[in-house]
Amino acid sequence: MMERDKIKRFALFTFIGSTAAPGILATLNLSISLALFSLVLASSVVLMTYFSVKEEWTEQGLYSYTKRLGVAPSRLFLITWLISYYLYVVYTVIYIYLISC
Repeated sequence: MMERDKIKRFALFTFIGSTAAPGILATLNLSISLALFSLVLASSVVLMTYFSVKEEWTEQGLYSYTKRLGVAPSRLFLITWLISYYLYVVYTVIYIYLISC
């Protein structure tokens, strides 16, 4: 039974990780420092998502989960989420602009 749980957890982790893969791959043609920064940023979001999937959710949602982790982890998650969302928006706008030209 434990082996089946490990397989399920691994499958869940790879599924969550695959959602970040396009963003990571999109930065590979940029400088190595930006690509590594993107990898670290995406990895933190993937790990936080993986651990939060197993939680019982209240009406406050993700906020209450990260708040229970403590001040530093919740702020780290907020900062990485905001940065990743900002990069996503910038990338999308530039991509749409380049496609339309």
